[in-house]
Amino acid sequence: MRNKNNITESKVHDTDSYLQSLMVTNPLQEPVMRRVVRALNLPPGSRGLDVGCEIGLQAILRAEAVGAAGHVTDVDRSPEQKLYELISHL
Repeated sequence: MRNKNNITESKVHDTDSYLQSLMVTNPLQEPVMRRVVRALNLPPGSRGLDVGCEIGLQAILRAEAVGAAGHVTDVDRSPEQKLYELISHL
């Protein structure tokens, strides 16, 4: 049985591993995601909501598609998302 500190350390390690895997896989996925977003034919100025987006890497692509007059909102409550929000400004 692990104590609370070990569980916390495990979660940090798991989150670090998760973010590392995203850094590796996102460049591989981006060309496919760009094609998917293009296929959606999002009109300029449109608005969208993605619930369960993880850290929202595709939000950038959708925001580009809808332009400055549009709006994209991505929401996620995972621990990874919370960590990303904390470190994204660093």
